[in-house]
Amino acid sequence: MQINGRSFYLRPLIKKDINKEYLSWLKDSEVNQFLEVRFSPPTMKQALERLRKYDNKRNFFFGIFDKQNDKFIGTMSLCVNLIHKTGYHGYLIGEKSYWGKNAAISSLALLLDFAFRKLCLHKIYGQTYINNVVSIFNFKKLGFYQEGRLREHVILQSKPADTLIFGILKNEWLKKRKKFVY
Repeated sequence: MQINGRSFYLRPLIKKDINKEYLSWLKDSEVNQFLEVRFSPPTMKQALERLRKYDNKRNFFFGIFDKQNDKFIGTMSLCVNLIHKTGYHGYLIGEKSYWGKNAAISSLALLLDFAFRKLCLHKIYGQTYINNVVSIFNFKKLGFYQEGRLREHVILQSKPADTLIFGILKNEWLKKRKKFVY
């Protein structure tokens, strides 16, 4: 299964993708500053064990790849609740040279199409730290609505910080997607 876009594509990660470069992203304090993995970056063995938990039916763990050179640049996860037809997502652009180049927005748009059109989900949601300006921008640009705020929910730079919850419904995405080239 590969989800193709104009500049990027998503495909389920496989064992060979869990390499030293991938692990280096998870250990890089600039890359992981808004991720829980920063408290305990996984070993190779732990990362491979985590990969096995994704069945590509209800729990997806995609690699984000540059279509031009097949470079692995990040990850995108989607955990689906089939009863409620919802999905929770997260993403990471590990290759810093791709920051600010629409990799996250394009990849998330691909994931939204997959979730709503292929999996027939009703809603996708995610959350971010209050000071993760880039993720907040990405959510809003794609048409997500801020649905909630968890006050002092995480520790950031040794202090309690809020997280924001964003969601988008299928009908909202189907209207918004026409404005994107991804």
